[in-house]
Amino acid sequence: MTHIDHVTVIVADADATARLLGKLLGAEVQHIADSPALVVRTLDIAGVEIHLVDFRDDIHNESRKVALGLHHVALRVPDLVTAVERFHAAGVRGRGEPVETAPGVWEIFVDAEAAGGVPLQLVERRATAEGAVFDASAVARLAAQASLSSTVE
Repeated sequence: MTHIDHVTVIVADADATARLLGKLLGAEVQHIADSPALVVRTLDIAGVEIHLVDFRDDIHNESRKVALGLHHVALRVPDLVTAVERFHAAGVRGRGEPVETAPGVWEIFVDAEAAGGVPLQLVERRATAEGAVFDASAVARLAAQASLSSTVE
């Protein structure tokens, strides 16, 4: 069964946005990730993870100003290989190869243009992935897929 895994939103200030959503919706920060390049605050709203991403590095800071808002919707799938094959058969290609971002967590972005303009990511979380620690270099490889201008054949 496929369902929403998470939604990622680019914000001007992750902490301020998390406080606002906490006040308005009663949502609490579930996870904090900080690096020199970005700040991520993860909230649980109605059982869906919302990732609030605030870019801090010079490379992304200028593009952030024009990219505020929805970045992508991630769909959790039971079998990533099968899902990628199904998308490919429908003419929607992956933007690279699946990346294991944490033990048991496999992710890939798909070509949004071919998906009707919807920025989608597919995620498989195996049972062993609960509480897994994410590999920063793997997450960076996955993030590079999101910024590709064309798909990988």
